[in-house]
Amino acid sequence: MLIMPSFIFGQVLIENFEDERHLNYVEKSGEFISDNPNEAPALMGGMYWGTANPDMTGPNQSPRCGSYMRNAVESFDYFVTIPAGGFTNLNDFTDGSNFFTLDVWTPEAGTTFLLSFENREIALIDPDSLDGVHSRFTATSSVANAWNTITFEFLDFPDLNISEDDIDQMVVLVNNDMEGNDVTVYFDNLYGPDFGCMDVDETEVIEDFECHRELEYSFTHGGIDFVTNPQQSGSNNSEKCGFYESYGAGDENGNVINIFTFEPPLNFGDYNSISMNVKSTFMKNVQLTFQDGNNSYTAEVETSGNDTWSELVFNYSDVSASEFTQAILIFATGELEAGYTFYYDDIALTQTTSVEENINTDNITIVDNFIYFSEMTTSKHIRVYDLSGRLILDEVCQNNSFELMPKGLLLMTISDNNGLNTTIKHLNK
Repeated sequence: MLIMPSFIFGQVLIENFEDERHLNYVEKSGEFISDNPNEAPALMGGMYWGTANPDMTGPNQSPRCGSYMRNAVESFDYFVTIPAGGFTNLNDFTDGSNFFTLDVWTPEAGTTFLLSFENREIALIDPDSLDGVHSRFTATSSVANAWNTITFEFLDFPDLNISEDDIDQMVVLVNNDMEGNDVTVYFDNLYGPDFGCMDVDETEVIEDFECHRELEYSFTHGGIDFVTNPQQSGSNNSEKCGFYESYGAGDENGNVINIFTFEPPLNFGDYNSISMNVKSTFMKNVQLTFQDGNNSYTAEVETSGNDTWSELVFNYSDVSASEFTQAILIFATGELEAGYTFYYDDIALTQTTSVEENINTDNITIVDNFIYFSEMTTSKHIRVYDLSGRLILDEVCQNNSFELMPKGLLLMTISDNNGLNTTIKHLNK
């Protein structure tokens, strides 16, 4: 019977800790329980692995679930989740047309749960107020030491200045406004509003802070957060992105490292490069290392420092067939100074062909820093990289010639809709 509302009213499965993972867990005042031996429980900005279901009877017989231990010191204990793509029909839940359901296992009947839907940036200004909170819903467990499905009722609209379109985080509070309580609860199978990514195809994207989030952040020396893209233009027009700030502490090699893990493991397959959009005022080296338990593969690219989004390409052409369980991302390699800030987004698998592959000299000629095309049935997409792998030009050419302005030894990729896919190394004088 619980499945029926999802077909009638548009209720969808948001989180089940198995094949439907559409929440990321970014903050907590208590502790998540994890049985993954390769990483710590959820860290700012990442996915939470979960744990084995301790009681596979009753309404929840799935192998995995989430588990959370409340912080007894906090009266208003909470954990914060970021829904992939936001919510597209929350109004159906506030007006009573639909409802949230969640499977919970609690040691005592009467354990309360509160869902708060908020605008993250406004809510963070004064966490003790209800500013930025669009709506709240409440539910209570009915049995002890057994799974039961709780249904949330609409509570209120705390901040009438926040619209449905402003919501980008869901906060979960357990035993709200209760002092000295350190209860551990299990939770699973959250049904609720469409999270905005139902029709998004699987791609080679690993992390875009929206619909494709395949990372679990397990360690950082600095601060990682989920923020609104401050410059939605250039190579990154998405609404959300990641933000990193160094705090002035690092490892013994003077590196401020960030570690994220892959579950299931990441396989490069036919790809040999990783692309990433980065925006910063600092011209620094960014280092990305993939590890499979036995081997490490490292690539390093310098940022432009011009405070605009630019695509960095990390080349891993020496990578053998492997499944990677962990990656290490270092901004400002070898520097421990506090205050370096970087926005980053769109980490994706890419393919960089060799310089000799797919060259068609009958169609493309370079003379005096001009690229000439013999066939102009379609527009040509031209991307130019410097030797560090930084994207320095991204243009679509509609004419039969294109002036190549950047100087020096360049790597160019040229493609069109007719199957042309050429990589050329050229010394531009």
